[in-house]
Amino acid sequence: MTDLRRLTSIRGLRNNNPGNIRMSDTTWQGKISKEFNTDTNKAFEQFESLEYGLRALMKNAYTWIQRGKNTLEKLITVWAPPHENKTGRYIDYVAAQMQIAKNQPFKKLDRKFFISLAKAITEMENGAAAAQSLVPYSAYEKAFSMMGNISYIPSVEKKTNRNHRYSPRCGGCLLPL
Repeated sequence: MTDLRRLTSIRGLRNNNPGNIRMSDTTWQGKISKEFNTDTNKAFEQFESLEYGLRALMKNAYTWIQRGKNTLEKLITVWAPPHENKTGRYIDYVAAQMQIAKNQPFKKLDRKFFISLAKAITEMENGAAAAQSLVPYSAYEKAFSMMGNISYIPSVEKKTNRNHRYSPRCGGCLLPL
C-alpha cells in the first residue's frame, strides 16, 4: 500500500485523499479517525493509504451516480460545486481525459470507467504533474479491486404507450409497437 502522508505538501495527496473528500461521519475503509487526522484544519478526510483514498473517491462517485448524477456534468457539479471551483473547467478536463461527452449518460460502470474517472479527478484536485508522478497506476487498480463487484450497465428507461392495451405480443405495451 502507498502512503504519501510524509512525501508531499499537496493536501489531497498528503492526506492520501486524492479526491479531497470532506470530513464526514462516513465510515470509509482505511479512514483515519478525526482525533488522529493530521490535516491542518481537519476539513478533509485522511486515509491510511492512497489506495483507501482512491477507493473512497470511486465509491463516492458510484453513490452519486446511483442517485442520478449519471453524466460528467451532473457528477462533477456536486463533486466540485461552483461556489468552490471552476466547475465548467473541471468538467471539461475530466471529459477530455475520459474521452466522453460531458452530458452523455454513463453507459457502463466498470474497471476502465472508475480508474479513468479517479485518475482525472486526482489530476484535477492535485495538479496533473504531481498526480502523474506520485500516484502509481497500480494504486488505482488496487483501489478498484477493493471496491468489490459494483460494475453494472445502467438500465435504459422504457417508455409506455398509455393508449395501447396490454398484449403479450408487444412485450407489455412498450413502444414502439
